[in-house]
Amino acid sequence: MNLKNSIDKHALLFFLLIPLVSTVLHWRIFTTDLMGVHLWRQSQTAINIQNFYRHDFNIMNPRNNSFNGGRDNIMRFEFPIMQWLVAAAHKIFGESIAITRISMFFLGILGVLGVYFLLKWLWNDKIVALLGAWAFNFSPVFYYYTMNPLPDVFALCSTIWAMAFFFRYLKTAQYSAILLSALFLAIATLAKLPYIIFGSMVGIYVLQQLVKKGFGALKNVLSISSTFILLLIPAFFWYKWVIPTWGNNGVLKGVFDNQVPLSKTLAIFRFHAFELLPKLLLNYAAVLFFFIGLFFMLKNKTYKQSKWAILAASGLSVLVYFLFEFNMIDVIHDYYMLPFLPPLFVIVAYGIKQFWRINDVTRSITMVLLLSLPFFAFRAVDNYWSIEKSGLNVDLMKNKDALRKAVPSDAICIMLSSDVSTHAFSYQIDKQGHIFIEGNLPPDWIEDMIRRFGVRYMYSEDKKMNENPVIQPFIDSLIMECGSVKVFKLKDLK
Repeated sequence: MNLKNSIDKHALLFFLLIPLVSTVLHWRIFTTDLMGVHLWRQSQTAINIQNFYRHDFNIMNPRNNSFNGGRDNIMRFEFPIMQWLVAAAHKIFGESIAITRISMFFLGILGVLGVYFLLKWLWNDKIVALLGAWAFNFSPVFYYYTMNPLPDVFALCSTIWAMAFFFRYLKTAQYSAILLSALFLAIATLAKLPYIIFGSMVGIYVLQQLVKKGFGALKNVLSISSTFILLLIPAFFWYKWVIPTWGNNGVLKGVFDNQVPLSKTLAIFRFHAFELLPKLLLNYAAVLFFFIGLFFMLKNKTYKQSKWAILAASGLSVLVYFLFEFNMIDVIHDYYMLPFLPPLFVIVAYGIKQFWRINDVTRSITMVLLLSLPFFAFRAVDNYWSIEKSGLNVDLMKNKDALRKAVPSDAICIMLSSDVSTHAFSYQIDKQGHIFIEGNLPPDWIEDMIRRFGVRYMYSEDKKMNENPVIQPFIDSLIMECGSVKVFKLKDLK
């Protein structure tokens, strides 16, 4: 038990190991430009940040790089609180990818700190809280996305603090804890709508109180419920305003849109059960703790405790969310699975708690597994930051610096590429303009965009379009050719 006493005595120093180890493992990524898995979603977020910093700091006007149709480039999805805050950091420290990544890393550390307090206020056990926070930090999916600009990470970290303060309230009955919990849940919901599901913990608590105390609990539950409802009103009005502009968005319809055959459904569930859960969500070294946690939850009948029912409500809500969105999540959208992390790592921490106390052998095994977590996280996702994982034209990725400098930085351009997201290509060349997927640009539209919108340059990786004789009268010269990517100067047709 000397190790336990040592950790307890030097808790702060132990906690500081988390950002220290994580910084060392991520060191090369801090100055690496965006690349890798889900580059398109990272690019969309980074473009929002760039536009807040460079053009319009109004938080109500998140912008992308596309002016298609001559309209403005405002595109409202989630409330862009995270993007706006990172842009504010750029205004203070200057624009660079390092500032974006440091901001996300700092946000991740705040989330890990939230896990510590969640576990501490749940069990009043500083050691378990420290070890659980350590384990959470090396969930491979968290390890990867905590360095990348995604509002999902911001929403996750806000949710963790919402849960932490809710359990702080259960421990202290202080209204300030409820107020903070509601505030963080409201922020999480603004940043990413699906995180509203964690409001289920409030619903279960209210039902528990009404069943236990009847009308005697009415004043208390009305106070708690009204606090959460009032603070969620801004999110309600934001999404009421913007959702009608999303069009036929599959996320809104979930399993009721884009039906998948049974064979693919089974393949998706197999992937999540045998690949994503153990390798990317938990970490191979944490799987033992997860199953031990489940075993002792059943053995100790923790489900009879009111706080465990609240946790179970959160976990079941996340499961329902997954079942609703599984056809959209498929086997590729692993960041959609971030809501699973809080309930999963409460179970992992409970497994650590139970396994640690058995005997000296299990304590030694626990420390070996915990110390191996960084290795498995690094091995699982370090190659995610690579050109090969980016899903973009390699010629584009390798020559992006030259392509960015090929035309003036403020030039409005036609962009024609294989990038179906319309975000990643424009981020790589750092240009705004009129964006088309290759094969989808009628040649006569080029003339129209030159005359009506004053477009003077075109980036294209569409070979058929580049060689189409119909567009040759509109091309002044070839400025640059980087493999399959060409940059043209267009004629002035005034």
